[in-house]
Parts: sequence; structure tokens; C-alpha cells
Amino acid sequence: MDDYFDNKEFSKIDFTKTIIKKGEYDNCTFVNCNFEAISVSNSQFIECIFTNCNFSNTIVKHTAFKNVHFISCKLLGVKFNECDPFLLQFSFRECLLNFSSFYQLKIQNIKFTNCNLEAVDFTETVLSSSKFDTCDLRDAVFENTNF
Repeated sequence: MDDYFDNKEFSKIDFTKTIIKKGEYDNCTFVNCNFEAISVSNSQFIECIFTNCNFSNTIVKHTAFKNVHFISCKLLGVKFNECDPFLLQFSFRECLLNFSSFYQLKIQNIKFTNCNLEAVDFTETVLSSSKFDTCDLRDAVFENTNF
């Protein structure tokens, strides 16, 4: 049985040393946590906020991100295209997303503010009504992308 967490704050946890429980996280905040190269697969994050977290190379297969905000996070090489696409909605502010992938996702109204998106793959992504405000998109791929 999956665990359920509601309105909880997780601060300064290194999930490479402490296992994150698979489950549903509703209205939770994560501050200064390390998720680097671990799996959060098959979990749900609903209306959560991640601040100053390291998500580099984190495995997000079948993970739900529903109205999730990433602020000042490092998300290098994350394959968001493997997330659960149902009600997928997130925003990124002052984040490093270099080498990540949004391949073939439908992520309308997504907001990227002051982010580094170098070599990010947006191939065949639906980005209608999305905003890129003061972002570095050097070498990002937008082949057959719908704006």
C-alpha cells in the first residue's frame, strides 16, 4: 500500500541516503532536498513546491506532477517525457534544466522563468500558451513542436 502525505514539509533530506516512500504527496513542500539519481517512479506530487532541490538524473517514470512548482532547483537530465501525462502541470522558476527531455508531452500553459534550458529536448511537444521568460535555450530542440 502506498503512503499518503498531506501538507507536510520535508527539509534538508538527502533521499540518496534516506529512502523516499512511494505514495501521494498532497500540498507538500520540499526544501533543500537531494533526489539526485534516485527513483520517484509511480509516486504522485499534487500541488507541491520544491525549493532549492537537486533532481538531477532523477527517474520519474509514471510519476504524476499535478500543479507542481520548482523554484531554484537543479533538474539536469530529467526525462519528464516518462512522467504520467494525466493532468501534468508544473512551472519552473530560476531552475537548471539542461539536458532534460519533454519529448512528445502535452504541457500547455507551462511557465519557465529565468531558467537554463540548454540542450533540452522539446521535440513534438505541445507547448501552447506556454511562456519562456528570460531563459537560456541554447541548443534546445524544438522539432515539430506546437507553440
